[in-house]
Amino acid sequence: MRRILATLVVALGLSASHAIADTVADHAQARSYIVAENWPAAAAAYRAIVTTDPNQGADWYFWGVSLSRLGNCAEALPALERALALGVNGERSGLRRAEVEAAGCAAALGNADGALAHLSIAQARYGFASFSRLAQDPRYAGLALDPRFRRLAGSDGAGMERVAGWQADLDYYIDLLERRHPNPFHSAAEAEWRQTAAALREQIPGMSDAQIIGGFMHLASLIGDGHTNVIPPLEGPRAFHLLPIWPYAFGDEWYVMAAAPGHADLVGARIIALNGRPMGEVVASMRTMLSPDNDMSFLWFGSVALQFSEFVALAAPYAGATETSLDIEDANGARRSVRLTAGPIDRDPTGRWAPADWPSMAARTAPAWLARSNEPYWFERRGDLVYAQINQIADGEGGQTFAEFVTALGREMGRARRVVLDLRHNNGGSGVMNWSLVREIVRAPQIDQEGRLFVIVGRRTFSAAMNLASMLETHTDAIFVGEPTGSRPNFYGEDTPFTLPHSRLTGSISSAWFQGGATSDDSRPWIAPSLPAPLTPDDALAGHDPAMAAIEAYRSPSR
Repeated sequence: MRRILATLVVALGLSASHAIADTVADHAQARSYIVAENWPAAAAAYRAIVTTDPNQGADWYFWGVSLSRLGNCAEALPALERALALGVNGERSGLRRAEVEAAGCAAALGNADGALAHLSIAQARYGFASFSRLAQDPRYAGLALDPRFRRLAGSDGAGMERVAGWQADLDYYIDLLERRHPNPFHSAAEAEWRQTAAALREQIPGMSDAQIIGGFMHLASLIGDGHTNVIPPLEGPRAFHLLPIWPYAFGDEWYVMAAAPGHADLVGARIIALNGRPMGEVVASMRTMLSPDNDMSFLWFGSVALQFSEFVALAAPYAGATETSLDIEDANGARRSVRLTAGPIDRDPTGRWAPADWPSMAARTAPAWLARSNEPYWFERRGDLVYAQINQIADGEGGQTFAEFVTALGREMGRARRVVLDLRHNNGGSGVMNWSLVREIVRAPQIDQEGRLFVIVGRRTFSAAMNLASMLETHTDAIFVGEPTGSRPNFYGEDTPFTLPHSRLTGSISSAWFQGGATSDDSRPWIAPSLPAPLTPDDALAGHDPAMAAIEAYRSPSR
């Protein structure tokens, strides 16, 4: 009897393994049909797959797409809606594609309401903006003139006269904000926010373009999260102008960290006033227009915003929008006033650091933490320590992919005694890539222990980099060094861009909730470093890195 049971168990095991192997092979074959655009074969293959296993949203999606390409929208639409009910592949891009595909099929079937509902979700929740592309799709021919479609696409605001156009932009922005943000009034009082929006609408006829833009920035700032913002225009007739300085905040004091070559005498000066307004007043005004996650990202956003003369004129009103008056104090305590003229946008004001050819407080000795800040990621060995600077969580253009970088770093960590991950220049990227790095660290027990792994963070550690910092805090024994992070462990985020139809003003509206903290109750404004090491003016001038100095001085209390 035992022999019979044993034989039966083996047979059943082999049968199960064969079934699993067949399922994997079936999926591989079906996907090859999709890649080859062999729609009849793909439709037949995925019909068989969802019949056998109806639980995978991605399978329903590919079946729906195959049917749609064959012109069979009557069957494709239910398949696509089932895919959406099952979450497709769990990724925003997959959900966006499925919503748009379902909209196309609904439109082809004459169901305008259904098509618009799917497009509204694709636009609001998943950032779909390629409405012009739909004009090439014959399925939308009957929908293109529908005023509801035109409102979604923003095409009804184009060509309006100035005041009506700005007011149409405001209506578009309010509608999109309410549909896109998962909780738009998490920090703002809804009634007061709507009153502010209504007041802006009434004031538009008497406002300059720059003042209207400031009004939009104020509305965004009231929402209270760093991914809901309005960006100063960088091109076109409304483009702002750049001042020849790179401001930087050391604590509560603002300095000229760097300046264009013709203004080297300003480098290192403390900014006392702008346009005659003390910096304390200017900072308070800035807070009404910027959209940080916390006080640290405000310092980063402020460094960007204060490069625009029009923004300075909004925070500290001045007659000439392209001129700015600075009251400064040099290292010897001498004070003077200078007037700067702004010019066209000829650099990236959001860059990780000032242009390389600009005189800078930090340029005399070119500290290592700044020397390669323009690279997406790199590492080097320093004795028994591996120092890795990760400046973006995305594949570098034309070079090493992030996965390849992580693999190479993992090999090097296996031969190291200590590892430093420097995230202070990193304001995000693709958060799904974070796990590969965390796994490499967890696989290295000689590193993932007290006093062996250090993470440098700061005001620009934001978005996907904030997600990474939270993962490292939760899953490793990392010691955090530097400044507090530029975001919260739990935050509303996801860079989901928009362009207003009339003015072409751009920005982002948060479309996701990220729980990076251990629980949903984690209300900390940041991850505060165990080894505080903020940069000071003296550090900058000396080319000194206080974060690395704190790491080198660290002695584990357990040793």
